[in-house]
Amino acid sequence: MQSIRATQLEGFTCKPDFICKAILKDYETRPPHEDVARRLRVLRSSLHKAADIATKGNEPTLARTCLGFADKVQAISERYKDPTEEELKLLETLSQAFQMAWENISGNVKPH
Repeated sequence: MQSIRATQLEGFTCKPDFICKAILKDYETRPPHEDVARRLRVLRSSLHKAADIATKGNEPTLARTCLGFADKVQAISERYKDPTEEELKLLETLSQAFQMAWENISGNVKPH
């Protein structure tokens, strides 16, 4: 059962990393638009899925952390046109955290 959870998480961790990077690139290259808000909602949903996987894998601390991040991403999505530096830094941190998780689970180093 643990290997099933690890496989689920391994396949999952690349998606939030990709979404975070896409959001950050959008903020860097053009004024925020509705696509950013949509991507933020997808990221929030991904964090909820990560919390579900963590809960099923008997990792309650990780589940709570994912839910806390999901709440913060929800707040960013509600005011996506004017993110603070702190909110942008949170997105960078989330991207790095998922990349590290992927590396730890798979034993691979993902290209940057």
